[in-house]
Amino acid sequence: MKGKGRSIRTGEYLSSHRGPDMPQVDLHGLRAHIGEERLRKFMEDQIRNRIQRVLVIHGHGRGTMREIVDQWIETHGHRIVDVESTHNDGAKIIRLRHH
Repeated sequence: MKGKGRSIRTGEYLSSHRGPDMPQVDLHGLRAHIGEERLRKFMEDQIRNRIQRVLVIHGHGRGTMREIVDQWIETHGHRIVDVESTHNDGAKIIRLRHH
């Protein structure tokens, strides 16, 4: 995967190939507590930087990361404009609301 930033596996996220306006984080294959923390930090950074759209890759499989992402969306619904499933339902594009 091409992009800017440090390796996703080392705790950071990369800018998406879709352009600088859509950063992404890849959570699939991570342990639940690591994925949850990475998602929290990623989303806090995007909200703080007033990013409009992000790509969150949760993968397919058993769905643990999907559940973590869905829980974040449910808990932070006031921060979200829209959610779109993508990558054959293995990821979500989240449009963020900024007040």
